[in-house]
Amino acid sequence: MFLEYYKRILSMYNFQYERPYLSHVVETLEDSWDKKNVFIIEAPTGYGKSTITATLALKTFEEGRKLIVAFPLRTLLEDQYKKISTIIRDEDVIGKKYMHEYDSLYLIKPITLTTVDTLSLTMFGLAPEDLNTVLKSWHEWTGTLQGSSGHYLFSWSSVILSDIVLDEVHLLADETKSLTFLASLFKHAVNYDQKIVLMSATLPDAFKKKIFQDLYSLRDKILLLNFEQDDNFVSSRKEKTYEVRLEYLSDTDKYERLLSWVEDALMCGLNRALIIFNTVKDAIKFYELYASKNGTDHLVLIHSRFSEMDRRRKIERLNQLKSSKRYVVIATQVVEAGVDMSSDILISELAPANSLVQRFGRFLRYDDEKNGCAYIWYESQLADEKYKVYNGELCRKTLEYLEKNHKRLNFHIPNMDEGYAKLINYVYCLEHFSIDKKWVDILLSTFTDFDSIANAVNKFLELEGSFVRDAEIIPVSPPSASETIPVSYPLFNRLLKNGLVTSVILTDNTEKEIDVSRLKDFKTTFRYIIKENVASFRVNCKYDPEIGLLLEGSADE
Repeated sequence: MFLEYYKRILSMYNFQYERPYLSHVVETLEDSWDKKNVFIIEAPTGYGKSTITATLALKTFEEGRKLIVAFPLRTLLEDQYKKISTIIRDEDVIGKKYMHEYDSLYLIKPITLTTVDTLSLTMFGLAPEDLNTVLKSWHEWTGTLQGSSGHYLFSWSSVILSDIVLDEVHLLADETKSLTFLASLFKHAVNYDQKIVLMSATLPDAFKKKIFQDLYSLRDKILLLNFEQDDNFVSSRKEKTYEVRLEYLSDTDKYERLLSWVEDALMCGLNRALIIFNTVKDAIKFYELYASKNGTDHLVLIHSRFSEMDRRRKIERLNQLKSSKRYVVIATQVVEAGVDMSSDILISELAPANSLVQRFGRFLRYDDEKNGCAYIWYESQLADEKYKVYNGELCRKTLEYLEKNHKRLNFHIPNMDEGYAKLINYVYCLEHFSIDKKWVDILLSTFTDFDSIANAVNKFLELEGSFVRDAEIIPVSPPSASETIPVSYPLFNRLLKNGLVTSVILTDNTEKEIDVSRLKDFKTTFRYIIKENVASFRVNCKYDPEIGLLLEGSADE
């Protein structure tokens, strides 16, 4: 039946042919579905692995099952929701749930698309829609189900009764916390006979070894599907003609150099440029320079510091521009796995190998795109522990490999001599991946502690507000914005230290003076938000719907 569902998806999506490797994946899923619990699928960017998600959604719909599809990024979620909604048109069956989106409360709809963060909260019985209520009152009651203020078992069972798909899972491998959550999810799936399908284009060999090494007792329940050569796909990718240029840029003239590369490529007949920076600050500065020279008719800026309404408007504008022959997209790493687009001009700042491969997945993405030009550039701070927002060592090793191989490297093919798998495996070693086995056991014990939500709340606070990420999100409100802007806690802390956080806006829309002495760290800040009914923090920053949240001085480091 899996293969039949897959072929129906291809027909519904108007695909002209099957991908041999994906057909193999579907057949393997059918053969092993009742024997295994965790399926790890690798496929190159642009290969069409999202059809696997659509196949599982159709299977769920036809067979009356339940499916949760979780993404690290909301933008990718929205894109996949639109695609799957063309197949399953019943709004009572398919829904989505994330911050400010409540279409599928408690992930209850048979097919729900959500974020990894929302999935993790719900599976621990702390569904976001109950979180404020539970955190306010958990310490005041006896610790029994009868005293709970939320829907603890209802949330928990909504997840445990579902099959789960995790897309772009490489984004959960960079931090010990997220990889520990992933390991606990694997054990949870085996314990309760759930099915979990993980997909990515960039899984280092060291990551796979770590999973099987640290979860050795589960080895018979985990199935790894490595990409198998598809001659037609490889041939079409080899037809793409481009040279990757590696350039050092000084901070004094980097924006002017980048501008000249874009303008020269456009004058040579190329039409669709994607310029990716590692920081919002750099993306905004280059946007302002480009707009001052060329206008904004075919220009769009995408990063993480927009309101929800403006973020959606940006994606809609990008979709409109994609139908035209010419556009320039300036972005941060949010486009790596969250935006369905292609370009024939790619200019990317140096990033770890995984991120670079994902960025090149937005370059000459489609079969009929043959010619383009690509640049990778870097600055001088590679000796530091961090290179911009990334691990400095990973960036240095990526640069080392590129310096020797960039002229022959093919970012569209994984498993050839010139393929990107060698780059990834050169950069990432076993030491880069860490699973905290103690916390795996702690999280698993939380799953089975049916009589006390207090345990889950304690763990949530101890992990600083997230079971998955090291930096939780804080909502802020500049005077000129009608909606809140999400910022990471480290950025919020810089705003606080620079005196830019001026007051708090409460859930009843009133505003009051802020008590800064109660915001000593994330835990105290989070408790302040809950206890005082804080909807967002007022910040003395400018906001522009086209540029986003504007920061100055050391707050924008």
